[in-house]
Amino acid sequence: MECRECRSLSAPDRLMVAESNSCRDNAAEIVNAHRCEERGLLTFICFGARIGIQTKVPGLLARISEHLPPGATVERLAQPDLCYEIREVGGERLQLLKGQEIAATCVGADAMVTALASMLHFGVAQHAREVLFVHAGVVGWQGHAIVIPGRTMSGKTSLVAALVNAGADYLSDEYAVLDVDGLVHPYQKPLSIRDSTGIGKPVRAEDLGGRIAVNAFSLGTIVHTKYEREQAWQPHVLSAGQAMMALLENTVMVRESPKRAMEILGRSVRDVLAFAGPRGEAEQIVHHLLHAL
Repeated sequence: MECRECRSLSAPDRLMVAESNSCRDNAAEIVNAHRCEERGLLTFICFGARIGIQTKVPGLLARISEHLPPGATVERLAQPDLCYEIREVGGERLQLLKGQEIAATCVGADAMVTALASMLHFGVAQHAREVLFVHAGVVGWQGHAIVIPGRTMSGKTSLVAALVNAGADYLSDEYAVLDVDGLVHPYQKPLSIRDSTGIGKPVRAEDLGGRIAVNAFSLGTIVHTKYEREQAWQPHVLSAGQAMMALLENTVMVRESPKRAMEILGRSVRDVLAFAGPRGEAEQIVHHLLHAL
């Protein structure tokens, strides 16, 4: 059978990659990692997205398996939606191909694992089935989700971190995952908190004194905001239509699946509170947001 994006993954001897429906405990993960390493191919499913990773670099697949997207399960897949291949290109340089296109060139395995992990998150968002991925930070509070839509550098991670530190449950700092009923599901990757150089460092919610959510939440509040230094928080209320547009403009694959996006977002924004406006430091608006619900 033929991969949808990379024919190099179609050989039958590459398809036996892991125990079916496993990877639920440490023993199964170790067995799967070893079998994937022997075959040179790792395939997994996450939110319905079917993704394959191929490499002959010794030990690399085992390391990659420790950085798969949240909720991923390693399974045998004859026809992935999306295929990656990692090749050695001289010295410590590694090249990452997405399908037949060069996606990245890195020096060393650590840099490659980091680069690939970031791409896998977006790959899942692109190919997820039955759910919609929106660029957003998300926390849970009193049974409802607070969703903070925004792209990179909008300040959503710092606001999520402040809310988690104040007692909210952590769902994600990157994607709000919405199902057909309008519920928001956890996507609990570590928070990517930028240091003084602007480089994001992974931080666990537990290290902030917070809890990780395990269940889906109904959408309660949308906060469409962006950090601006020394800006006072003077938000205005959004209508349901405006709230939907705030999510829509941050939705992955909206152009490819506009009808599905509109249906899911339409269900999600019913009876929500929605605010918009620039903000200053995250800690200054935490109290307002947590008491808005």
